[in-house]
Amino acid sequence: MKTLNQKSTHIFNKLIARLDKAQHVRINNAHEAFMPLSVEYLFTTDIVGRTMKVFSLAHYYLQNGDLVPDPEMTFAIYTPVPDPQQPNPLPQIYPMSFQNALMYDEAIFQKEGKWQYIPSRLNDLIYFANIWLKNIQDQQNI
Repeated sequence: MKTLNQKSTHIFNKLIARLDKAQHVRINNAHEAFMPLSVEYLFTTDIVGRTMKVFSLAHYYLQNGDLVPDPEMTFAIYTPVPDPQQPNPLPQIYPMSFQNALMYDEAIFQKEGKWQYIPSRLNDLIYFANIWLKNIQDQQNI
């Protein structure tokens, strides 16, 4: 399966490092000039034989008293075991889903208890996530 590019992986790692031991953090370095970013640890699960942590990144706006994602993406992260050839391997980050007020799309999902993925959807989510993470870095001074 394809993963985020190296630059996006570094940005993502900086974002989740802000969680420290918390489940959720709101990043608002732009002082409302841009939408704040919510980073949330969701759960740990076994996906295709690998233990992965699942996180959510989202911008939200308020509409009629409800928080609406604009957008929200979930990501699964696999951290390879270090070895002599790669003592500090980069995590492998896989976009799982995308949603906003108008649509919801999944690239990695469970069906009848088994994890599956759709390569073309995964490619689309990777393309968007690589651009979005660069924008987040620029907007939030990460």
